[in-house]
Amino acid sequence: KPLRGGGEKAADGISEACSVLSTPVIGGNVSLYNESNGTAIYPTPVIGMVGLIEDTAHITTQYFKQAGDLVYVIGETKPEFAGSELQKMTEGRIYGKAPQIDLDVELSRQKALLDAIKKGFVQSAHDVSEGGLGVAIAESVMTTENLGASVTVEGEAALLFSESQSRFVVSVKKEHQAAFEAAVKDAVHIGEVTADGMLAIQNQDGQQLIHAQTKELERAWKGAIPCLLKSKA
Repeated sequence: KPLRGGGEKAADGISEACSVLSTPVIGGNVSLYNESNGTAIYPTPVIGMVGLIEDTAHITTQYFKQAGDLVYVIGETKPEFAGSELQKMTEGRIYGKAPQIDLDVELSRQKALLDAIKKGFVQSAHDVSEGGLGVAIAESVMTTENLGASVTVEGEAALLFSESQSRFVVSVKKEHQAAFEAAVKDAVHIGEVTADGMLAIQNQDGQQLIHAQTKELERAWKGAIPCLLKSKA
Protein backbone atom coordinates (compact mmCIF):
# COMPACT_ATOMS: atom_id res chain seq x y z
CA LYS A 1 0.00 0.00 0.00
CA PRO A 2 1.62 3.31 -1.02
CA LEU A 3 2.43 5.90 1.59
CA ARG A 4 -0.11 8.69 1.79
CA GLY A 5 0.92 12.31 1.41
CA GLY A 6 1.05 14.88 4.20
CA GLY A 7 -2.06 16.61 2.91
CA GLU A 8 -4.12 13.41 3.09
CA LYS A 9 -2.90 12.68 6.62
CA ALA A 10 -3.79 16.22 7.68
CA ALA A 11 -7.29 15.77 6.24
CA ASP A 12 -7.67 12.53 8.19
CA GLY A 13 -6.67 14.30 11.39
CA ILE A 14 -9.07 17.18 10.74
CA SER A 15 -11.88 14.73 10.04
CA GLU A 16 -11.23 12.80 13.26
CA ALA A 17 -11.09 15.99 15.33
CA CYS A 18 -14.36 17.25 13.86
CA SER A 19 -16.02 13.93 14.66
CA VAL A 20 -14.78 13.73 18.27
CA LEU A 21 -15.47 17.40 19.03
CA SER A 22 -18.77 17.51 17.09
CA THR A 23 -17.49 20.55 15.22
CA PRO A 24 -19.00 21.49 11.82
CA VAL A 25 -16.73 22.75 9.05
CA ILE A 26 -18.57 25.16 6.75
CA GLY A 27 -15.75 25.90 4.33
CA GLY A 28 -12.07 26.54 3.96
CA ASN A 29 -9.08 26.66 1.69
CA VAL A 30 -6.03 24.46 1.26
CA SER A 31 -3.15 26.02 -0.66
CA LEU A 32 -0.43 23.40 -0.58
CA TYR A 33 1.51 24.54 -3.62
CA ASN A 34 1.50 28.34 -3.51
CA GLU A 35 4.68 30.35 -3.17
CA SER A 36 5.57 33.68 -1.63
CA ASN A 37 8.73 35.49 -2.73
CA GLY A 38 9.84 32.31 -4.47
CA THR A 39 9.48 30.17 -1.33
CA ALA A 40 6.78 27.58 -0.74
CA ILE A 41 4.25 28.53 1.92
CA TYR A 42 3.59 26.24 4.88
CA PRO A 43 1.11 23.48 3.92
CA THR A 44 -1.51 24.63 6.41
CA PRO A 45 -5.26 24.44 5.68
CA VAL A 46 -7.50 27.37 6.57
CA ILE A 47 -10.78 26.11 8.03
CA GLY A 48 -14.05 27.99 8.30
CA MET A 49 -16.14 26.85 11.27
CA VAL A 50 -19.32 27.83 13.08
CA GLY A 51 -20.38 27.55 16.70
CA LEU A 52 -23.51 28.25 18.75
CA ILE A 53 -23.67 30.63 21.70
CA GLU A 54 -26.60 29.36 23.73
CA ASP A 55 -26.61 32.32 26.13
CA THR A 56 -24.76 35.62 25.64
CA ALA A 57 -24.18 35.74 29.41
CA HIS A 58 -21.67 32.92 28.90
CA ILE A 59 -19.45 34.89 26.51
CA THR A 60 -16.01 34.95 28.15
CA THR A 61 -13.18 37.02 26.72
CA GLN A 62 -9.46 36.28 27.01
CA TYR A 63 -8.54 39.38 29.04
CA PHE A 64 -8.04 39.44 32.82
CA LYS A 65 -10.80 41.41 34.55
CA GLN A 66 -9.69 42.58 37.99
CA ALA A 67 -6.76 42.56 40.39
CA GLY A 68 -6.84 39.79 42.96
CA ASP A 69 -8.32 37.18 40.65
CA LEU A 70 -6.48 33.85 40.60
CA VAL A 71 -4.68 32.69 37.45
CA TYR A 72 -4.79 29.03 36.43
CA VAL A 73 -3.36 26.95 33.63
CA ILE A 74 -5.32 23.92 32.50
CA GLY A 75 -3.24 21.12 31.00
CA GLU A 76 0.36 19.94 31.11
CA THR A 77 3.31 21.68 29.47
CA LYS A 78 5.79 19.35 27.78
CA PRO A 79 9.07 20.09 25.96
CA GLU A 80 7.40 20.17 22.52
CA PHE A 81 8.99 22.76 20.24
CA ALA A 82 8.78 21.25 16.74
CA GLY A 83 6.93 23.65 14.46
CA SER A 84 6.77 26.27 17.20
CA GLU A 85 7.29 30.03 17.09
CA LEU A 86 10.33 29.58 19.35
CA GLN A 87 11.91 27.06 16.98
CA LYS A 88 11.31 29.33 13.99
CA MET A 89 12.80 32.34 15.79
CA THR A 90 15.89 30.59 17.17
CA GLU A 91 16.66 28.27 14.24
CA GLY A 92 15.16 30.10 11.28
CA ARG A 93 13.07 27.13 10.17
CA ILE A 94 10.44 24.72 11.41
CA TYR A 95 10.77 20.95 11.35
CA GLY A 96 10.12 17.80 13.33
CA LYS A 97 7.01 16.15 14.71
CA ALA A 98 4.21 18.47 15.81
CA PRO A 99 3.03 18.37 19.45
CA GLN A 100 0.84 15.40 20.27
CA ILE A 101 -2.86 15.79 20.90
CA ASP A 102 -5.27 13.41 22.60
CA LEU A 103 -8.70 14.36 21.29
CA ASP A 104 -10.50 12.71 24.21
CA VAL A 105 -8.46 14.84 26.64
CA GLU A 106 -9.15 17.92 24.54
CA LEU A 107 -12.88 17.20 24.63
CA SER A 108 -13.00 16.56 28.38
CA ARG A 109 -11.10 19.77 29.17
CA GLN A 110 -13.27 21.84 26.86
CA LYS A 111 -16.42 20.43 28.45
CA ALA A 112 -15.14 21.01 32.00
CA LEU A 113 -14.12 24.60 31.22
CA LEU A 114 -17.38 25.38 29.44
CA ASP A 115 -19.35 23.97 32.38
CA ALA A 116 -17.35 26.17 34.79
CA ILE A 117 -18.03 29.19 32.57
CA LYS A 118 -21.77 28.47 32.52
CA LYS A 119 -21.75 28.23 36.32
CA GLY A 120 -20.16 31.68 36.55
CA PHE A 121 -16.81 30.58 37.99
CA VAL A 122 -14.57 31.94 35.20
CA GLN A 123 -13.62 35.59 34.67
CA SER A 124 -11.50 35.08 31.54
CA ALA A 125 -10.35 32.18 29.38
CA HIS A 126 -7.67 32.00 26.70
CA ASP A 127 -6.35 29.06 24.71
CA VAL A 128 -2.61 28.37 24.70
CA SER A 129 -1.49 28.23 21.07
CA GLU A 130 1.20 30.10 19.09
CA GLY A 131 4.05 31.11 21.35
CA GLY A 132 2.97 28.91 24.23
CA LEU A 133 2.06 29.77 27.80
CA GLY A 134 4.20 32.90 28.00
CA VAL A 135 2.44 34.50 25.04
CA ALA A 136 -1.02 33.41 26.26
CA ILE A 137 -0.46 35.08 29.65
CA ALA A 138 0.95 38.20 27.98
CA GLU A 139 -2.10 38.43 25.71
CA SER A 140 -4.34 38.08 28.77
CA VAL A 141 -2.99 41.29 30.33
CA MET A 142 -3.18 43.38 27.15
CA THR A 143 -5.88 46.06 26.73
CA THR A 144 -6.66 45.84 30.46
CA GLU A 145 -5.69 49.37 31.48
CA ASN A 146 -3.39 48.92 34.50
CA LEU A 147 -3.72 45.20 35.15
CA GLY A 148 -0.75 42.82 35.24
CA ALA A 149 -0.02 39.40 36.63
CA SER A 150 2.41 37.63 38.94
CA VAL A 151 2.89 34.01 37.89
CA THR A 152 5.13 31.13 38.94
CA VAL A 153 5.84 28.29 36.53
CA GLU A 154 7.77 25.04 36.81
CA GLY A 155 10.66 23.89 34.66
CA GLU A 156 13.10 25.66 32.38
CA ALA A 157 12.41 29.06 30.87
CA ALA A 158 12.05 27.54 27.38
CA LEU A 159 8.91 25.69 28.51
CA LEU A 160 7.14 29.06 28.55
CA PHE A 161 7.17 28.82 24.75
CA SER A 162 6.33 25.14 24.29
CA GLU A 163 3.19 24.69 22.20
CA SER A 164 1.77 21.61 23.93
CA GLN A 165 -1.88 21.06 23.09
CA SER A 166 -5.13 21.17 25.12
CA ARG A 167 -4.10 24.01 27.44
CA PHE A 168 -5.95 27.10 28.64
CA VAL A 169 -5.18 30.14 30.79
CA VAL A 170 -8.09 31.28 32.94
CA SER A 171 -8.73 33.73 35.75
CA VAL A 172 -11.13 33.08 38.64
CA LYS A 173 -12.47 35.17 41.51
CA LYS A 174 -11.10 34.06 44.88
CA GLU A 175 -14.58 33.28 46.18
CA HIS A 176 -14.99 30.76 43.36
CA GLN A 177 -11.63 29.03 43.89
CA ALA A 178 -12.91 25.86 45.57
CA ALA A 179 -15.86 25.45 43.21
CA PHE A 180 -13.71 26.03 40.13
CA GLU A 181 -11.01 23.58 41.22
CA ALA A 182 -13.69 20.95 41.89
CA ALA A 183 -15.19 21.51 38.44
CA VAL A 184 -11.92 21.59 36.47
CA LYS A 185 -9.65 18.84 37.80
CA ASP A 186 -6.73 19.61 35.46
CA ALA A 187 -6.45 23.26 36.54
CA VAL A 188 -3.28 24.35 38.36
CA HIS A 189 -3.10 27.64 40.27
CA ILE A 190 -0.04 29.54 39.02
CA GLY A 191 -0.54 33.14 40.12
CA GLU A 192 -2.69 36.20 40.55
CA VAL A 193 -3.87 39.21 38.58
CA THR A 194 -2.20 42.40 39.86
CA ALA A 195 -2.91 46.12 39.63
CA ASP A 196 0.64 47.30 38.87
CA GLY A 197 0.56 47.03 35.08
CA MET A 198 3.48 44.57 35.07
CA LEU A 199 3.79 40.98 33.89
CA ALA A 200 6.11 39.09 36.24
CA ILE A 201 6.84 35.42 35.57
CA GLN A 202 9.27 33.48 37.74
CA ASN A 203 10.20 29.82 38.14
CA GLN A 204 9.73 27.67 41.23
CA ASP A 205 13.19 28.72 42.49
CA GLY A 206 12.26 32.41 42.41
CA GLN A 207 14.34 33.17 39.32
CA GLN A 208 12.78 35.99 37.29
CA LEU A 209 12.01 34.89 33.73
CA ILE A 210 9.91 37.79 32.46
CA HIS A 211 9.38 41.23 33.97
CA ALA A 212 7.82 43.73 31.58
CA GLN A 213 5.27 46.49 31.50
CA THR A 214 1.88 45.52 30.12
CA LYS A 215 1.93 48.58 27.85
CA GLU A 216 5.34 47.59 26.49
CA LEU A 217 4.04 44.10 25.63
CA GLU A 218 0.95 45.59 24.02
CA ARG A 219 3.02 47.96 21.86
CA ALA A 220 5.19 45.06 20.66
CA TRP A 221 2.10 42.96 19.93
CA LYS A 222 0.22 45.66 18.02
CA GLY A 223 3.34 46.76 16.17
CA ALA A 224 4.39 43.31 14.96
CA ILE A 225 2.80 43.49 11.48
CA PRO A 226 3.96 47.07 10.68
CA CYS A 227 7.44 46.10 11.86
CA LEU A 228 7.46 43.02 9.61
CA LEU A 229 6.29 45.01 6.60
CA LYS A 230 9.00 47.62 7.14
CA SER A 231 11.67 44.89 7.41
CA LYS A 232 10.54 43.43 4.06
CA ALA A 233 10.57 46.81 2.30
